[in-house]
Amino acid sequence: MPTSRQALDPRGDDRDVTDIMIRPDQHEAVQPAFGIRSGDLDLIEELRRRLALEFGEVIESTRPLELGPAGPPGAFAEGKAPLVHQQWIATGETYPPEHLVAVKLHTLRVEALYPDAEGQPRVRIEPVYVDRRRVARAWAEDAPHRLALGQGIYGEIMLTRQEGGGFDPAPWSPPDDRRPEVLDFFDRSRRHLQRLEP
Repeated sequence: MPTSRQALDPRGDDRDVTDIMIRPDQHEAVQPAFGIRSGDLDLIEELRRRLALEFGEVIESTRPLELGPAGPPGAFAEGKAPLVHQQWIATGETYPPEHLVAVKLHTLRVEALYPDAEGQPRVRIEPVYVDRRRVARAWAEDAPHRLALGQGIYGEIMLTRQEGGGFDPAPWSPPDDRRPEVLDFFDRSRRHLQRLEP
């Protein structure tokens, strides 16, 4: 029976196992972006300015995109629920992809600073990162297609990209992520990241 060294190295030479083990890729810096979602357009603008101070100037953005009313069906027509919008912004300071967990934990703390009358956040912030192949998003909720990243945070692939093409939604991506304006925003963000690469 071969030893573990022989199994890893069929030539059976005297190299240490650590010399022949496959090492993981070293990830490059990624482009941060945030989806700011609220029924208050002034609050979206306030959060846009706050995130720019914390993560660098806004280099790309969408307009505030209408998502639909908040609350139960009929509440918006009765004037009891606001119309929810979401604006995507990309900020100028890149970071290593493993920082996504810390960024999500930070945005959760920021959300808690803006409670409604029932103590629930009036704004939702979706941190993502963009690299050459994908857009990855962090969640504080588990789901079958998400992977645990640690500290109660889960990651999912939001969009994927084939070489030479644009971003395509993942099968589980909701309609809001499939809008042409959103896909174009992430493609512009990716091109900005490429200009920063040596």
